[in-house]
Amino acid sequence: MRVYGNVVFNSGAYHPAVFTAVDDNTVGAAISGSTGTPSGTYGSYLRLMGSSAQVTDARFSYASFGLIISANTVCIVRNVQFVNCGEGIFALANTTVNNGLFANVVEDFWGTSATVLAEHCTFANATGVAPMTMTILMTNCVLANITYVYSTEGGGNNGFYNCPEFGANAITNTTYPFQAVGAASYYLQTNGCAFLYAGTTNVDATVLGNIARKTVYPPIVYSNTVLSAATAFSPQAGRDSGTPSLGYHYDPLDYVFSGVNVYSNITFTPGTAVGWFELPNSGGAGYGLSIYDKVVASFNGTATSPCTFARYCTVQEGGDGLWSNLGYMGGIVSQSLSGGYGMNPTNAALISLNFTRCALLSEGPNQFRENNALSQVVARNSEIWNGDVGTYWDNLSATNCLFDRVSLSVNGGNPGLYWLRNCTMHGGALSLSKNGQTWPVWIEDCAFDGTSIAVDDNSGGNINITYCDFNAFLTNGSQLPLVPAKHNVTNLLSFNWQSSWFGNFYQTTNSPLINAGSTTADKFGLYHFTTQTNQVPETNSIVDIGYHYVATDANGNPLDTNGDGIPDYLEDANGNGIFDAGDLGNWLISPYNGLTSANVLSVFTPLK
Repeated sequence: MRVYGNVVFNSGAYHPAVFTAVDDNTVGAAISGSTGTPSGTYGSYLRLMGSSAQVTDARFSYASFGLIISANTVCIVRNVQFVNCGEGIFALANTTVNNGLFANVVEDFWGTSATVLAEHCTFANATGVAPMTMTILMTNCVLANITYVYSTEGGGNNGFYNCPEFGANAITNTTYPFQAVGAASYYLQTNGCAFLYAGTTNVDATVLGNIARKTVYPPIVYSNTVLSAATAFSPQAGRDSGTPSLGYHYDPLDYVFSGVNVYSNITFTPGTAVGWFELPNSGGAGYGLSIYDKVVASFNGTATSPCTFARYCTVQEGGDGLWSNLGYMGGIVSQSLSGGYGMNPTNAALISLNFTRCALLSEGPNQFRENNALSQVVARNSEIWNGDVGTYWDNLSATNCLFDRVSLSVNGGNPGLYWLRNCTMHGGALSLSKNGQTWPVWIEDCAFDGTSIAVDDNSGGNINITYCDFNAFLTNGSQLPLVPAKHNVTNLLSFNWQSSWFGNFYQTTNSPLINAGSTTADKFGLYHFTTQTNQVPETNSIVDIGYHYVATDANGNPLDTNGDGIPDYLEDANGNGIFDAGDLGNWLISPYNGLTSANVLSVFTPLK
């Protein structure tokens, strides 16, 4: 594929772009004629032919050439994996590669007269890194099982195993430096590896900031087991925020679950990253976690330390055949010990999400669904990327959530409940088939951007059963039942989403969604949130329609009015803008004896 214009990838951590062979069924939808067992390097290439390109968070597998960078194209490549390819990058122009994995690639780079700056890359199991016609300057990289290198390959603070060494401050590991966990083969060994914390900080500050959120440590795996006692999980795969380790850094997975039955509450603390896969030979019914009667699975993230719940392939490069079983159940399923379909919400298990990212690749299975019992999901301030939520008997209550290319569905004869407020659906589908039932649907202050909508309304116009108003839709796009729908925004050719500190779904300053909601923002905990790139918080104004982010200062830090180190949105626990019961503190009053910051000297005169 050739791209003639300038290119910027909108992929990111836990939702990479994947370029792979037609026979690779581990990601995406199976293509007609696929064998399911890719072999060789026969995939086509992505050729960039514009004046600039940013290739970020991407995977190239089974390609003859993964990426071709044409002459005169200024290209930055970051957070990439090249796996089982003939050549990784064919560079005809100078190129920067930050945090790259080149695994089982015959020749990592190819080209003529180009210079590649590589920082924090791992090159493993290759004939060579590059031909003599190229100049490769490496810093904080790892080279293992490389047959040859040339004098044009230089730099410093690189690690070597079973290959010729070069450059200043070479670091040698005498044993194999990697360990494999699941579908990832290049975590560093945790005992005795010379590459741990051996890097230099004399690299680009952006690179250091990037790997500070990543890890060289593997997850702890829970597979085909039981959790019967209340358990709290916290981050354990060390993020590389100090002296950096060498080589490629993965997006963290602290724990990975498969076929785990949970009989007591489980909690995930801020910043914990959870992966999941389906047990092999599970007959298609595989799942990560199965939660039973009255069990609560709580993901308690924050704006700056969100929890993550992601299928393994959003992080791990694959190619080894492990964890590749693809089932139809999902990441977390709800079951009942009593047998049959337990539909009483009082007894049902609950998935609770706050500031949590749930990630699947396109055409992935369910994020959450029922098995033989009602599934309940209560989500706030969270993002769900790809996959499905619900199937037959599911309750969903979502406030201020983003659903990016997600299918939300209930298609069963049992009663359900759907409650969406200040959510944004980007693509995907909303399908609620009541099958003659009159269970409640309440959707208000939500934005639907290219979403396919099919919602039954058997209420006969009873707004206490089906209420959908103050929502926004593209012109001529699918809309919700018109009961009463007197305040919808429907004249939108585009939402024109903007990017800022926390994501890509901010609104323009002249968006018709601003102040177009049903009530004031403080009523639903959005006092300290914003939809604007200028970071002006909602406070108690009429709420903007759609998903909100926590408002920040000019440096991207959540607003902290009193300077006590605790952001306003956390101190004001219910987000109503009033210091009241349950709040952690009064965000408007300094804790420093009435002074405005801690950077002062207080002098007290002793009593005589």
